[in-house]
Amino acid sequence: MSSSPALPSPAEPSSPSPRPRPNRRRRAVQLLVAVALLPATSLGPAALRARADDAPIRIPLHTGVAPVTLLGVSPAGLAVSQGEPDADPAAGRTVFSGAWGKPLVPRPQAAARAVGVALTGTTLAYSEPTSTAPGTADGWDVPHRLDILTGLDTTDVPGERPGSPEFADGWLVTELPSYLSSPIVYHPLSGSSRTVWSPDARQLVALDAAADGLLVAYQEYLPGDTNWHPSGPFALDLIDLASGQSRRITRGDERIQQVALSAERIAWFTDGGDVWSAARSGGTPASARAAADGVRVLNPRIAGDGTIGYLTARSAEGPVTGLRLVRRGRVTDVAVPPGSSGLDALDDDFYTASGGSASVAGVYRVPATGRTAERVAALPRPEREVTNWAFDQGVLRYLDRTGAEPDRLALWTRRVNDADGTPAVAAESADPVWLRDLTRGEQNPQMSFDAGRGAVPSQKHLITWDLLDRNRKTGVAVEQTPVPDGSGGLVHRPGTPLVSGAYVLLSGLVYRSDGAVVHTEPDAARQAGQDALFGSRLVYGQLADRGAGEVWSVDTENPEPYRLHSEAGCDRAPETAVWGGLSAWSSCDARTVTIGRVTGGGTPRSVPSGLTGAPADLGLTMHGTALGWVADGRAYLLDLSKAGSSPVRLDGQTRRMVIDGRSVVREVHRENAVPATVLQVEPLPFTSRPSLLLTGRQARLGFTPDGDGRNDTWTAQFDTTAPLSTASLRFVSARSGVPARTLTTKKVTDGSIRLVWTGRTSTGRKAPKGPYRWTLTARDTTGRRLTASGTVEIG
Repeated sequence: MSSSPALPSPAEPSSPSPRPRPNRRRRAVQLLVAVALLPATSLGPAALRARADDAPIRIPLHTGVAPVTLLGVSPAGLAVSQGEPDADPAAGRTVFSGAWGKPLVPRPQAAARAVGVALTGTTLAYSEPTSTAPGTADGWDVPHRLDILTGLDTTDVPGERPGSPEFADGWLVTELPSYLSSPIVYHPLSGSSRTVWSPDARQLVALDAAADGLLVAYQEYLPGDTNWHPSGPFALDLIDLASGQSRRITRGDERIQQVALSAERIAWFTDGGDVWSAARSGGTPASARAAADGVRVLNPRIAGDGTIGYLTARSAEGPVTGLRLVRRGRVTDVAVPPGSSGLDALDDDFYTASGGSASVAGVYRVPATGRTAERVAALPRPEREVTNWAFDQGVLRYLDRTGAEPDRLALWTRRVNDADGTPAVAAESADPVWLRDLTRGEQNPQMSFDAGRGAVPSQKHLITWDLLDRNRKTGVAVEQTPVPDGSGGLVHRPGTPLVSGAYVLLSGLVYRSDGAVVHTEPDAARQAGQDALFGSRLVYGQLADRGAGEVWSVDTENPEPYRLHSEAGCDRAPETAVWGGLSAWSSCDARTVTIGRVTGGGTPRSVPSGLTGAPADLGLTMHGTALGWVADGRAYLLDLSKAGSSPVRLDGQTRRMVIDGRSVVREVHRENAVPATVLQVEPLPFTSRPSLLLTGRQARLGFTPDGDGRNDTWTAQFDTTAPLSTASLRFVSARSGVPARTLTTKKVTDGSIRLVWTGRTSTGRKAPKGPYRWTLTARDTTGRRLTASGTVEIG
């Protein structure tokens, strides 16, 4: 990380000790300082700024390369999908469609996953697997019909249990999970359904449907064969869907691998590498030696002139190597763009699609008589999914997979200024910090930053986190901590780090920035994972004996826990948040949010969360006088400075929200939009002037500047809750009252003041031995003022 650009950090304040007393470790003094608020000052120009109506600012994300698959072509137009075949819409998989000669239009209303796809006229018919179809029973696939010109997507819910359909002028159904040995039922768009193929003593091998016809390849069972293991000959039948009549095309011992059907012709591929073809009306089949050993046949199609085309690959999982054309017994190989996927035929031409690179992404046409592929439609570069993000101290950080390597993550930064209450988003960092993703995309790594420090996934070990201090690795924290599972065993709860000042919370353990553990939560709290940190102040929820949901608060450097809340009849622990001297927690059913002091006392205040569904985490976020959460996908913000305020609901479907200063960053899901999930910055819906607080100070209480190389300097480190414009540290002799030295610094962008006193006065002389009073004075970028004081002794 040493070569990385500086990472601005946000800092979080810490709560007062329950009872002031000397720190037994005598290594650090924790401070919490109230702040006088001064008039705000404006910031310099930025790349993005909210409009006068406080409209959210959408964060521009990076574009990249994604796979593109051709779904189909017709005289009316074409359709493709962009993104990984099994991806969620939030990951960027989108259907594009449109008329010939016009730009392809994203159709986010189309289901993210599609099987059994066919395009006829303006109708793209496909089936949505049940894992993504809302309101369907297990085992049901839902047939869809998308108008490729208007984008209207409708569903047809059949009265029978469907599997993976092949579409013609209706849909074909085979019952899952016994796909290979189930009847095929035809559901016309009008009229009654009927069985068109029965698995009596035969097992389905391949099928294709086109122009009111169904081509079915199967293997017959012989006496003594067991289920799923027929040993008989292979046969090929052509079924007229209108009449239900069947005609035998061929029967023999050679295995049939693939079949293709058009309005005029039939084609089938055998294990021996031959491709056979015949007219639908009858006649003698013709063959050609078309596939060498080891060549995989993909998406066979038949052009209008009878040419058979198919994509080829060298292995089951290997990339497409080309397009092979078989025309009148002659075999021709045509180069297609890298990453080509999907094939269809229209008139005498073949079409495929590729997303192999930004310069080639689109749809390609290959004439049946030609040797080159011509791009006929282009696609835009998709935005990269943000795998994770963090927002604190006016800095938005986000991770994506901008690089081509699957094990590399790019960490980008943007500063968000809100000096006048209106967010302004600065330009992105010119170069990212590159991190290794040891999961190679299987997990979305978490991260946290504050006051010049951070926690990022380890670059060497899967179960550890690297602790950083201004880009320098200072320690390691363990990602997973085994905790009792309640039945005598142990479980590993994956950790999400939370950095606050000089402390890191991970899996129920509080670390200092050097990796030393200073506090361990009770087992019940570590198992629940409902905890929050502000400097050294820890607030956690747990399930106690007999189902009691409890909330506790403790200063981890001076442990003396306070129980803030107890609730009977719980089956989940309360969720928590903390900032300054206030904490917040949810009820066990997450329908109520309560705010109280971190040391107890006073009368806590409760408000409804807005949750109507099953109990779920609210993602409580707290900063200054603002508290936020997400219930049933809706974001709420509460003004804590007003006793009678009510939660304000924000527009849109929110997946996650973080407050910092007077701005909110939300991860918003948009229905029928591309991309479906975006990051946006917006101002708080009410006036908020969060105090500037210290999360803590770390320094020895004395030093001996005698030049022996031991304790020769006094290094003070003050962590604040916002970036600073100026800071000064003044030393005055406690005995004589004579000023000794003033140290100053400017533009502390990460909110962490680092000052060193060598024991010399402002004139360069050695300061006399004895106690000195120090006073810290700092201002943030809005003009808010912070002061703190203490003593240090020169020995």
